[in-house]
Amino acid sequence: MKIPRVLQLIGILFSIAALPLIGQEGLVTEDRFVTLISSKYEEGFVSLSFEPIEGPNLQYRVYRSDKPIISQADIERATLIGEISAGEIPLKDSPGVDGRFYYAVTVTEEFPDLIPYLNTTTSPIDFSPMPEVIDTFNITVLDHENGERRLSIQFIPATDEYTFNLYTGMIPITKVDDTEPYATATGVDGRFELSVQENTPVFMAITALNRLGVENKTLIPGRNVTSEPFLIEVEEGETVVRKPEKETSPEDRGKPEVKEPEKVTGTLSPGELIEQNLRSNFYTGNYGRALDNFRSILSRGDLTTKERGSAAFHAGQCSYYLRDYEKAVKYFVLSKEAEGYEGMADAWIERSLSRVQ
Repeated sequence: MKIPRVLQLIGILFSIAALPLIGQEGLVTEDRFVTLISSKYEEGFVSLSFEPIEGPNLQYRVYRSDKPIISQADIERATLIGEISAGEIPLKDSPGVDGRFYYAVTVTEEFPDLIPYLNTTTSPIDFSPMPEVIDTFNITVLDHENGERRLSIQFIPATDEYTFNLYTGMIPITKVDDTEPYATATGVDGRFELSVQENTPVFMAITALNRLGVENKTLIPGRNVTSEPFLIEVEEGETVVRKPEKETSPEDRGKPEVKEPEKVTGTLSPGELIEQNLRSNFYTGNYGRALDNFRSILSRGDLTTKERGSAAFHAGQCSYYLRDYEKAVKYFVLSKEAEGYEGMADAWIERSLSRVQ
């Protein structure tokens, strides 16, 4: 006879309640472990929530694993991604690599017990990191048939697993929100074809989407968006093709322009300096200046482990974009000393080593 689902669940709950889990001063009770733990995928990170327990100044240890966490041995194999207070809920976690992940939360020191299926997630969360934008793309005019002009737009993807959107317009493209792409291609293809009209300027931008369809809409001139138009001019029978000038190469990216980017100075804390440098230089594609500032920050003696890991990780990304892959690896290895950067650093180390000639 088939047992009803409700009775099966009741049996499971009674089995869990009967587990001989010993905590401080006897059996584990409901005030010694968190409840309602859940994970949700958002754009490029996992949001983890849970119901904390009552008690002053309690800290919670959060673990991540690519396998279910149902025993103490599983906890020991899992990655400790941080210790947080109730005020830091929900926790944002970025495993750094594609995969399906489980989480567990225990209370430090006082109540470190693991209660399978109660303070652990029961189902894995599917994760894919925010995709990396392309370095640059090349435009070639194809032989035209029936008077139609076509362009071949070729690019090198960070990974073949990404999908890419091509956006076009007659004016410079500064954002792609609420805009339908002209075409979509896979990383395996690495190219688009675009029809153009003579004497009509065309601006282009290419964005990347990860496996779960999250789109990185960051636009960096000289990398994945043109500031100058592509134009085929036909006048008195003469055809002139005007391509966007190559604004900056990866090696030159970061050299000061006439108006220098903001230099990170002042009496800010290390964490504030890192955030200011990210906003002023890194996110704008000025990797040379950003790297100089991250080096300066790393030379300070008052960094926390987390701040050192953040500065080193982003210094590694700057070095990668500047094509100094060996130095990038060194910074990524340094960032692994901080909790929460192990998975991301390993992914970037592998990516950097694949570029070393």
